[in-house]
Amino acid sequence: MLLHLEIITPVHIGAGKEKDYIKDIDYVEDNDRKRLSFIKHEYIQDEFHSMNEAEKSRWISIVTSNSGLSIQNLKEIENSFKKRQLPSIYRQYNAPNFAIPDTIKRNIYGALDNKPYIPGSSIKGAIRSVLLKVLIQELNISKSKVTTKDTFGTIENDILQYLQVSDAIFSKIAYYNSKIFNIATHKNGGEGGWKNTRSTDEKRQDNQFNTVYECIRKDELNTTTFQLKIDLDRIQLLLKQSKEPGIPDKIKKLNAAFGRLSTEPGNHSAEELSKKLTNRLLKIINEHSKQHLVKELGFYKQYDDAQDTDLIIDKYNEIKQLVDTAPEGTAYIKLGQGTGFHLITGDYQHTINYIQVVETGEHKQKRKSRKIGIARDAAGNLDLFPFGWVKISV
Repeated sequence: MLLHLEIITPVHIGAGKEKDYIKDIDYVEDNDRKRLSFIKHEYIQDEFHSMNEAEKSRWISIVTSNSGLSIQNLKEIENSFKKRQLPSIYRQYNAPNFAIPDTIKRNIYGALDNKPYIPGSSIKGAIRSVLLKVLIQELNISKSKVTTKDTFGTIENDILQYLQVSDAIFSKIAYYNSKIFNIATHKNGGEGGWKNTRSTDEKRQDNQFNTVYECIRKDELNTTTFQLKIDLDRIQLLLKQSKEPGIPDKIKKLNAAFGRLSTEPGNHSAEELSKKLTNRLLKIINEHSKQHLVKELGFYKQYDDAQDTDLIIDKYNEIKQLVDTAPEGTAYIKLGQGTGFHLITGDYQHTINYIQVVETGEHKQKRKSRKIGIARDAAGNLDLFPFGWVKISV
C-alpha cells in the first residue's frame, strides 16, 4: 500500500561517523557565517581531467595547504569553471546562527540518485519498537527478561517478515544546531539544565558542547510516499513451515493486538484486508505516541528550571495536538536521531512515569538526557524541538 510521509520536525538518519563533513575540507563558511558551502568532491574528480594545468596546480595547492579551503579560494576555482559553462562546484545553504563546529553529522544519501532518504529499515524499526511493547504485554513477558527471540522469534523465523517497507526519498535538507538537555544531580535530587562543556547549567550556550546535524527538513513541499506491505501469504507460510516453538502463539497474540489479522481473511479481498490492517497498525502507532508524549511532557514540566524549557513544552504540546486529533489512517511516529534506547525498545520499562533515570548496573541510576534541536526563523525567533517526528497517512 502506498503511504504518505511528511516531516513534522527535522529528521536525521546518520550516514556513519566516517562520513561526517569536515570543516575546510568538505565545507566552508562565509566570513559573515550566513552561508555554508559544501564542495562537490565527486563532481570535481569527474571534471579534473578537463582542467588546464594552471587550474589543476591551483586546485591541488588549495586542497593541500595547511590553511585548508576558504570561500575566497573556492570562488576562485568556481569562476574558472564558469568560464567553460560548467556547473557550480559547491552547493550553498543558510547557516545556523552560531559558530560552526569542526564536523557536521551527515544524513544518509541514496547511492544512485544522491538524494537524502529515510531507509525502509528505519521506518520498519520504529514500527517494530511499537509492536515490541504490544507483544511484551500480550505474551505477558517479564520486563527484566525481554529478548528479541522472546517476542519476534529468531532471525529465520521473525514474525515481522510479513511487514515490508520501502525507502522514503526526499529532496530538501537543512542544517540544525543541537544541545543536550541534561539533569544536574545534587544532594537534593536533580535540576534540568543544558550541557555546556563539562557542566550542566540553567542557561544554554549554543556554541559549547553542541552538535550540528544535516537533516531532512520540514517543508510543505518536502513530502514523499513509500510502500508498506503486509504480506499475508508470508504469514501463512511461516505458520506452516516454522519449527520454532511459540511462533504460532506469537502470531496469534499479534493478531489479537490487530483486532483481527491475517489467518482468516473472511469475505475481505486481499486489498481490503491490507487497508484494514494498515489502518489498525497506524492506530496502534498513534496510541503508543500519545503515551510517549505524555511522558516527555511530564519530564520537561518536572525539570522546567532551565532556560527556554517552556519552548520545548510548547513544541511537544503542538505535536501532541496533532496526535490527539489524528483521523483514521494517520499516525505520528518518532525515528532517527534523538530516538534513544527506551523509545527504540518500545519504552516498555516505564508504563506510567516519564523517564528520568536509567539503571546502569549494580542498581546504580543515571540521569536520562535528551537531544534538542535549535533553529531560528528569518525574524530571529527561537525554535527548540525534538528531532525525528513524522506523519504517516494512507
